[in-house]
Amino acid sequence: MKVPAALKFLKPAAACLAFVVLILCAVSASGKTVNKVVAVVNGEVVTLYDLKSQLEASQGALDMASGGDELGLEGPALRKRVLEAMINDILLLQEAERLGIEVPKSIVEKRIERIKKEESLTDQEFDELLAEEGLTRSEYVQKVREGIKKNRLLQSMVRDKVLVTEEEIKAYYQEHIKRYEMPEKLRLKILVMSDQEELSRIKQRIREGTLSFGQAAEQFSEGPAASQGGDLGLLRWRDLQERWRQVLAGLKPGQMSPVFQVGEQSAVLLLDEVQSGNPLDLEKVHDRIRDRLQAQKLRSRYDEYISDLRSKAVIDVRL
Repeated sequence: MKVPAALKFLKPAAACLAFVVLILCAVSASGKTVNKVVAVVNGEVVTLYDLKSQLEASQGALDMASGGDELGLEGPALRKRVLEAMINDILLLQEAERLGIEVPKSIVEKRIERIKKEESLTDQEFDELLAEEGLTRSEYVQKVREGIKKNRLLQSMVRDKVLVTEEEIKAYYQEHIKRYEMPEKLRLKILVMSDQEELSRIKQRIREGTLSFGQAAEQFSEGPAASQGGDLGLLRWRDLQERWRQVLAGLKPGQMSPVFQVGEQSAVLLLDEVQSGNPLDLEKVHDRIRDRLQAQKLRSRYDEYISDLRSKAVIDVRL
């Protein structure tokens, strides 16, 4: 049975690190080792078992992650990062409780009913899913209550204190106006093959410099303009198919697109040249800029708030 995403929020520290599931494979199975204290946060103990549980909670998201190696996180570094996230989570809950933030039973019940409705679960199916996660109904209710408490704390101490002004939006737009220039025309080259794996190998050779894109198109392309090195000439951006726009988005001249499907064949595009048109009007990118600035400010404010909580706390890390 599929576990609803809503159940995964129970272990937020692990959810933010989806690539750490296997890191504790060398840990002893003995109770003494598993129950080793790895941190104490204002008197609240975090055991190695707690940490292992957080790591394993990321299993579902692991399938969507590229792996920890690309992020430079391996072994002890991974465990340390997860533990730091757990400590932050504990501090938030402790602060919510210190401030007397309460969550009525009716609010918790409504949240759970909404989760069940969104996932189309009966009471029995819901309880079965909880059992699979190793939780009782009362334990889950408590987790939901704690999650709402922390969310209310962050709402008042972080989100409500972040404001993006119109002046900031306009200033950002002017400073980054080139980012919002829409290409008017592009010179493209295309390489089309029936064998996707072979096309990927050829693309790698082009990237390594052992073969130019034009040479590859002349020798291997099954698509248009192969004899001209795949050169499609200057094309208007507005005339391109949506899929082409998607794979070209963010590319700079000289860069290749990902391999994508063209009918029953696979293709790679080379962005050879860009002739830019006028930038998008501010009103068309206003909300996008506001969201970007808000996300930056939220991250900064959150880091500042967590840093303040940690500075006042007694934290003993033993990992």
